[in-house]
Amino acid sequence: MKSSLTPLASKLAGVLIVLGLVMCVIYVDQSYWPAIAAIGTVGVVIWAIFSETILRRQRRPILKISTFELEPPHLRQVPLRHVRDELADISVYPLSIQLVNTGETLAKSAQPLVTGVGRFENGKWQTHDTWIPAPIRWALDIPAELGAGEPTQEKDLIPHRPYVFNLGTLRTDHPDLFFLNPITMPGNQDVDYSPGEFCFELKVFAEGTEPATKYVHVQWEGGCTVNFNKVKKRIRICLLDNPPWPKKEKKSKR
Repeated sequence: MKSSLTPLASKLAGVLIVLGLVMCVIYVDQSYWPAIAAIGTVGVVIWAIFSETILRRQRRPILKISTFELEPPHLRQVPLRHVRDELADISVYPLSIQLVNTGETLAKSAQPLVTGVGRFENGKWQTHDTWIPAPIRWALDIPAELGAGEPTQEKDLIPHRPYVFNLGTLRTDHPDLFFLNPITMPGNQDVDYSPGEFCFELKVFAEGTEPATKYVHVQWEGGCTVNFNKVKKRIRICLLDNPPWPKKEKKSKR
C-alpha cells in the first residue's frame, strides 16, 4: 500500500517524532546538559532534512517576460522579396517578446502559450471561455524557417541568456489584420484580428518553476504600411500583470 504523505509532510512527521523523543529525554532525565545535547541534535536533524529543499528552491529557475517597447528588437520591420516567385515588396513587423531565466539552474522544456483571449466590444470585455492553449513560435527557429524540420515547441533555457518568441505579426499585404503566430491552432480559434482592442493571456511554462504570466494588451487601428513610424503610431502594445477584464468568481462546490 502506497503512502499518502507528500515529501514535505514526511519530513515534518520525522521532525515531530524527533521532537517527541527530545521531550521524553528532558522529562526522564531533568539534568541540564542532556537537554541541551538533545536540542542540538534536533537542530542538526532539522537542517539535514530541510537544507536540500531550501537550497534547491533558492537555485530554481525563474522565468521573466521582459517589458515591451514599440522599438527594435521588440517591434521591427523585415522586408520580404520574391514572394511566391513574383517580385514583391512586402514588409512584415514581428512582435517579439523576450524571455529570460533569471534563476541559477536550467529551465527545462520551456514553452510559451497563449492561454486566453479577450476583445473589447460594445463597451465591455468579451472573453473566449472555451479557448484551448496555443503554443507560440520561437524566434530564430532556423530548421523550421527553412522547412527542414518541425517547429520547436520546447526549449531548455540557460540562466541569464535572453530568448525570443514571436507572439504575432503585422503585414503590408494584409494591412488591416493583426496575426497571432501559433505553431498549431484549433479551427474555431482566431489567428487574425481586425482593428480594435484585444488582449492575449500569455504564459510560459517550464519544469521546476512557476509559470511566467503576462497580458499583452493591443490597440490596433489598422493600416499597416512600409513606413515604420506610421505603423508605430497605429498600434499600441503593453504588457500587464493582470487582465483588463474582471476576474470571474469561482463557483462554490456543494
